[in-house]
Amino acid sequence: MSIMIACHQVQQYYGAQQVLSSVTLEIHSGRKVGLIGMNGAGKTTLFRLLSGQERPYQGDVHIQKGAKVGYLAQVPDYAAGITVLEVLRSSFSDLLALQQRMEELALRMSDTDQSEQQLDKAIRDYGDAMERFERAGGYEISARIDSIANGLGIPAAHYTEPVEKLSGGEKTRV
Repeated sequence: MSIMIACHQVQQYYGAQQVLSSVTLEIHSGRKVGLIGMNGAGKTTLFRLLSGQERPYQGDVHIQKGAKVGYLAQVPDYAAGITVLEVLRSSFSDLLALQQRMEELALRMSDTDQSEQQLDKAIRDYGDAMERFERAGGYEISARIDSIANGLGIPAAHYTEPVEKLSGGEKTRV
């Protein structure tokens, strides 16, 4: 098994307070790892380092090329006014960007002031984008959001509410 994540002698400070001291670890691909510790032990700091949100004060953090590290904050921090549905839809940002691209290509295909070559290219690009969108489940985004939200106990009636009006537990579920 190859090493997916490695830390060597990592130290991290916030101001004068040392939060991590000489952290050395290896996580091998295919392994499931849990991190347990008391409040203030540095778990969140370590995850911020592993996800690239912060750089260590000292030491090295290595992530295998092509590997992705995700980090879900304990207390979500959303922009003021963002709705529950906007947060839920953000999980599909790649598909939504592809959908936007398809809409732009559809407009280009309807442009009568273009050459036949330009029209052919727009049609091919649209077909490619639509195939990727369909393969990735783009037409089921709303149904997937509803299904997941329902499973997490997020009622559809909350979709239009600003996230900042929710309780801490509701924000975490969102």
